[in-house]
Amino acid sequence: MQTATSNTIPQSVNAGIISDSHFSLKILFSSDEPAKLGKQYQFSTTAIAKNKITINSREEIVINSVLDICITDNHSKEPFNLTADVKKCNSSTTSSGYDITLQLKTRTDTHTDLEKWQRLIKVIK
Repeated sequence: MQTATSNTIPQSVNAGIISDSHFSLKILFSSDEPAKLGKQYQFSTTAIAKNKITINSREEIVINSVLDICITDNHSKEPFNLTADVKKCNSSTTSSGYDITLQLKTRTDTHTDLEKWQRLIKVIK
């Protein structure tokens, strides 16, 4: 799977607000918004916890949507295929757009890299 940095992503595809990004996130599937497929976001290590990620977006994402995502560590280029529920989508207090909280979850019907992701977070935090 190929991901790109903000310099090579067309503006129409890059729905995120760029900051000091350590990770790239790409939506592979959205249960409620097929138009979100392929949208890319950047986020920093300050926006992560063991099972949660917060991204900034120019667009809203429907709360309770289920997303299949691929997160790429921008330094090592290692991909992590994960599934998340959209838990919050609020107007951002620090930038234009929205702060969106994703709750990572396990799946029984397909392989995910959740355990591998959690090990990386322990090292980073």
